[in-house]
Amino acid sequence: MKKKLLLWCLPIVSALILTSSLDSPWSSWMAFFGFVPFLVFLAHIRSKKSAFFGGWLAGSVFFLWNIKWFLVTHPEAWTGVQNAKTIFLGYFVVWFATAVVLGLCFALFALVCFLWRRKQLFNLFFIPSIWIITEYLRAWLFSIWSWGPESLIGPYWTFGNLGYAFINTPSAVLARYVGLYGLSFLVVFINVLIFQKRIRFLVVFLFIVFIFVPLVAPEYSSDKKIRADVLQTNTLPLFYYKSLTELLENNSLPENTSNLTHIFVFPEGSNFFSIMTPEAEEVLDRLFSEKEQSLIISSAVFKDEELKYEKSIYRSKDGEVLSMQKKSFLVPTSEYLPYLLEIIFRAFDFGQDVMAFGVNRHYSKAETWEEPVSFANIKVGTLICSGVASPVFYRRLTKLGAEVLVNSSSHAYFSSSRSALFYMETYARFQAIANARPFLQASEGDYSFIIDANGNFVKRGFVLGNQILSGEVGIVKDKTLYTKLGDWPVLLAFFLVLLGVYCRLRYNRIDDKRRK
Repeated sequence: MKKKLLLWCLPIVSALILTSSLDSPWSSWMAFFGFVPFLVFLAHIRSKKSAFFGGWLAGSVFFLWNIKWFLVTHPEAWTGVQNAKTIFLGYFVVWFATAVVLGLCFALFALVCFLWRRKQLFNLFFIPSIWIITEYLRAWLFSIWSWGPESLIGPYWTFGNLGYAFINTPSAVLARYVGLYGLSFLVVFINVLIFQKRIRFLVVFLFIVFIFVPLVAPEYSSDKKIRADVLQTNTLPLFYYKSLTELLENNSLPENTSNLTHIFVFPEGSNFFSIMTPEAEEVLDRLFSEKEQSLIISSAVFKDEELKYEKSIYRSKDGEVLSMQKKSFLVPTSEYLPYLLEIIFRAFDFGQDVMAFGVNRHYSKAETWEEPVSFANIKVGTLICSGVASPVFYRRLTKLGAEVLVNSSSHAYFSSSRSALFYMETYARFQAIANARPFLQASEGDYSFIIDANGNFVKRGFVLGNQILSGEVGIVKDKTLYTKLGDWPVLLAFFLVLLGVYCRLRYNRIDDKRRK
């Protein structure tokens, strides 16, 4: 009985180690052995039922911890919903039920591994291939689970992907070649090597991945640079033109002596320069010199009849609007209410709260996706907030020619959750490294930063509060293999699995003939 209990503790142990590896830069290394207890569990169970429920248990625990930041978002403060019962039900569905549903992908992985193990126990390439296929399916599953009037169905949400553990290691450069799912493949591959005790192979592989590759991988550099400034604010409702003017007076910007093209980014919902006023013109005069070519990127909320949109705004230093683009990738339960949640609320007779959410929080998505904007012979691609969490959209902008990636964000609802803010930084660094593009983020309630095309922080806020961060970054025109081909490791994984199944079936037929 004790052995059985200990055996069923292994999926929980594995889940906690793996999800903790994504929580901070100091715990990333835990991902490279965190899968081992789960593999031990799969090697000792005796039924498909145990495999399925063991995987489901691991997946549920993994995501209960991975999305724990939702518990500190306090939706009663910003959704317009005040009913305590509705809030509690929302917490349960969004946090607990989401974790349990996404955990089904762990269960699928465990079941396939169990069915495969009898002839070839934990094949080195088969197991990582099954894993990244289930991760890819999980991204689809979440978009279906959170389906709503303004949602996009596709593999867009990648939170919990084990590939992010690589981003805080010297081997993050591999993202340029294999993307997020390729990194995830390598994480599981290392775990399988440890499980199979292939020590010599493991040592050689670790040397290649963590020492040799970072040494020989070329770093991107460029003689063409831009000057970037990103605004960081603590509470936007209290931050108007007067506050910005005072901030500029107290923190004078470095002089642009090289006359570089200048990009200034404002946080999400800042509404700066959505309408030009005398106060706005005064701020513009303080921000930019007469000689330099300057671009301002901000965002604001606009209403079109009864529809409400959020738009990124590109302005020149003289206030001319160069482009306004609607936000296309919206956040479920924050910018629209998923159909499932609405059905549940109405079933419990919480229809008034559904209406309150619609009035206060419902946004409409863009009819088309965002496009790069040309300015001073540089193409800039901007997404608002949630775009940083999906590799799909920034890769698309880069493929269309964007040379600078920008995110105008607001993460105040996370209540300064350490893990949530770290996730955002990890996502941003992945975008920069995988696409070899500088990444600029201006944030409310989070740290703003400037990242170069190699994923290094040029400037980063370390204290939450109002400040302006300045730095120079190089412009890279070359496109990486990942930018060109996307998530090709997933397609390769599908091929390997189909090939493995074919070989297995053929072996079984030959074996049956011999027995006869």
